[in-house]
Amino acid sequence: MNDETNQEAVLPLLRQSVAPQLVGMSSTVAYRGVPRSEAYGASKAAIKNLFESLHLDLAREGISVSVVCPGFGRTN
Repeated sequence: MNDETNQEAVLPLLRQSVAPQLVGMSSTVAYRGVPRSEAYGASKAAIKNLFESLHLDLAREGISVSVVCPGFGRTN
């Protein structure tokens, strides 16, 4: 599925919802580069930018759009 098809699929459903909300998942890497993560950082920055643009475009329709940018955590 391409982006246009995805938007065509989800926007009618959001427009019919009582309290529509669209949430994207990015990363703190979208704000600042991390060594050896060029492709990862660029893709997360693109997601952040996309959802910030959607926030501006869909606000007038009452659709809440946000993007979550979690940081790093210690794992085993």
